[in-house]
Amino acid sequence: MDIEKLYHAINIAILFVVISIAGNMVGFLGKPLSSFYISISVLTLSFLNLYRDRKNTKFPKSYKETKLITGYLLIILSLILAFSYNFNHLYPVISIPILFIGLDIIGKTKVETDVMVVSSTLCILLLILLDTNSIAWFIVNDFSKNISISVTSLTGRYYILGYSSSGFFMFILSLSIALVIILFSKRLKQFFIYPLLLLLIWITYILTLGVINFDTNGDTVRFLPILCLAFASILAFQIYKSELRKQKKKRPKFIINFIIFLLISTSVLMLIISPCQIKPTKRERILFYGENMLGTWDTPEYGKYGRLAPGMFGLLPYYLKIYGYNCTIFTKNITKFVERNQPTYENLTRYVNLTEFVNFIEDERVTEDILKKFDVFVVINLNTTFSNEEKKAIWKFVEDGGSLLVLGDHTGMDNLMTSLNNLLEGKGIAFRFDSALPLDPANSWLTCYNKMNNPVNFGISNEEIEISIGASLNITPPAFPVIVGDFAFSDYGDVTNVENAYLGDYKYGKGELLGNVVLVAGRYYGKGRVLVFGDTTTFQNPSLSLSHRFVSRIFSWLANGNSWEIDVAKQVLSFVLLIFAAILLSKNQDFKLLPFALLLAIILSIFINSQLIKDAEPEGPLMYIDTTHVNGFSISPFNTKSLTGTIINFARNGYLPLISEDFSYSRINKSSILLIVAPNEPFSDEEVKDMMRFMESGGLIILSSGYQCRDCVIPLLNKFKLDIDNIPLGPAPYVEENPEEHQMEPKFVDAWPILVMNKTAVSYYDLYIENQTYTLAVFIKHGKGGLILIADNEFFLDKNIESINSIWPGNIQFIKNMIDDVRERGVLR
Repeated sequence: MDIEKLYHAINIAILFVVISIAGNMVGFLGKPLSSFYISISVLTLSFLNLYRDRKNTKFPKSYKETKLITGYLLIILSLILAFSYNFNHLYPVISIPILFIGLDIIGKTKVETDVMVVSSTLCILLLILLDTNSIAWFIVNDFSKNISISVTSLTGRYYILGYSSSGFFMFILSLSIALVIILFSKRLKQFFIYPLLLLLIWITYILTLGVINFDTNGDTVRFLPILCLAFASILAFQIYKSELRKQKKKRPKFIINFIIFLLISTSVLMLIISPCQIKPTKRERILFYGENMLGTWDTPEYGKYGRLAPGMFGLLPYYLKIYGYNCTIFTKNITKFVERNQPTYENLTRYVNLTEFVNFIEDERVTEDILKKFDVFVVINLNTTFSNEEKKAIWKFVEDGGSLLVLGDHTGMDNLMTSLNNLLEGKGIAFRFDSALPLDPANSWLTCYNKMNNPVNFGISNEEIEISIGASLNITPPAFPVIVGDFAFSDYGDVTNVENAYLGDYKYGKGELLGNVVLVAGRYYGKGRVLVFGDTTTFQNPSLSLSHRFVSRIFSWLANGNSWEIDVAKQVLSFVLLIFAAILLSKNQDFKLLPFALLLAIILSIFINSQLIKDAEPEGPLMYIDTTHVNGFSISPFNTKSLTGTIINFARNGYLPLISEDFSYSRINKSSILLIVAPNEPFSDEEVKDMMRFMESGGLIILSSGYQCRDCVIPLLNKFKLDIDNIPLGPAPYVEENPEEHQMEPKFVDAWPILVMNKTAVSYYDLYIENQTYTLAVFIKHGKGGLILIADNEFFLDKNIESINSIWPGNIQFIKNMIDDVRERGVLR
């Protein structure tokens, strides 16, 4: 066995595995798991090759040996990039060629370095192209679907597989690397052999899917890692059997290298950056169509609890208002609209009135004269088609530079699909008669999204998108995908399931699309823009505490986004620059600068996009919910550990809750309330100073902490002469029988007594046990604001406040009483 060639084989195999994981091609791993596998792979590659070249490795003996120092710095840089998957998924791929360049500098030049550099560069360009060019996406995805239909038809299954679930793009990447190996081989006899072997493996994989019966939906992509290893094995065997050409040492042509460097970096930069500035100007005018829709414009109110408690879209204009948008609702009759959405005849206590933060237009139909006063027109769950005159007015509005946002839902319930598709007819986007469902049973959509390169998605986390169960979209050019469910399937609706909104069987089956399910799509039309969501959850009241920034970004892009001419021009220019770079590379054949050109382009694109794409700072009656201290709750809505019930209750009192990943004073000082639940990371001295300043200027901090978190919160409690005693009180009050008799009392889940050494403290709840008094909740005023401490980690969780199926009235009233009391004491600005 040739040991040197064995190293070649292992190196190329690891490179392909890292590319596949970084490109999200091996299933719904999620960022933590993907980052772990990538880091282990690159570390293995580093140690393996350092051991391989140990006899030739040189160490710098003085600072003058700049070449050797540069080599070690490149190795360190490669390891940093390998561990930076969470910042950009392409960094680990770039890390490998940089690693080999560094290894070459400190030791013996490796014959496979150029193969590693060119292969990784080519794969990165393909990944970027798929993410930024909708035509490339259509070609790859449609080819995968057509081949999978043809192959699985041999088994009688007729599976429709997108490129992620079929492994087709993984095949393209492996084929690219195989061709690079051939390019650098001395002999070209293998030109057809290995590409054909890769094709055979891919076809076999699809055929295998056609004969397997899957126990769960997630099992449909469980074999992707095996396909990845199969491709990696073929590539390893190919390079092992190849005679690679040795690098020719020649003086580098600086000018040509510099030009290539500029061409590559500029080309990639042109693909990735936003072509225009996307940020709210605080003048955007939005018109919502408030007629003929499935859904309501109600808000959380006292007297309405359980499943209907959050309401649907009533808070959407309110959240948009805090971002500076001017919202108007079109209705045929304002009185009937308000009565329908906020009925006065129901015995409700209302602190949030829709008419206070939204304007109204009353007319019989939508006209050009009405629309031209606005920047964005929004249609939600339309269940009655627009007239031909109204459709003409809407599309004339878009053609002249306005924008259209269309929000729909699954399986065409209540005539939604027909009405919305009628509006979108001939525009390349249509709702499917289905439900788009994620394949990951544990994390739902969080590990299944693919956010395409679009200003709407820049810097937005998967958690902020908040898509639930909606329809998928059929799209054709010039429409383009914005958010895709890479690991999801289209569950076809059941026309006989009338009572349950025509939902399907929730199982992947024959004739259904698997992988690359379009969830959000857009297109340019004339001078305007169109964006279509197959689901409305992102815009509904319960989601807005988490999705608010994403929602603001959507309206910002619609009102201020680029035109199709600019988008096409930058892509054409990018391809022209790439062609020139390829021509120069073919003559110069010095590839060492390629990964650095890519790295520079990606870093610059992140910086430039962060300057061009900015979110306005929300201002108004806000409540920030801290998530920066490893807090003991779930940000996913409607589960026993979430804060959905708490969010609803503060919204009932007129405060808009925002999930915050920023604990800076500049952020929290724009709010009225800061809620901190079960922090498991200590407050720093600087954070305590910021919180004290926040309270001094009128802010209210509500801290929910048991003794388990005492060490984390004690820096703040010391300022108020408070402490939490190590006496577990458990549920309080403790009731074994007939708990419904105590439902109007406050209830604690895991209570601990508060040690109060401050005479100004006001007790909000005392527990009496055997002539002993234990204080469980206190308020202390500080400056114009103050602190509320509740000694229970789980007090604000859904299971203790309010969920879809249960409520505890005593705690709902307790929250209201606290807010009313601090208001009476002059707190809450």
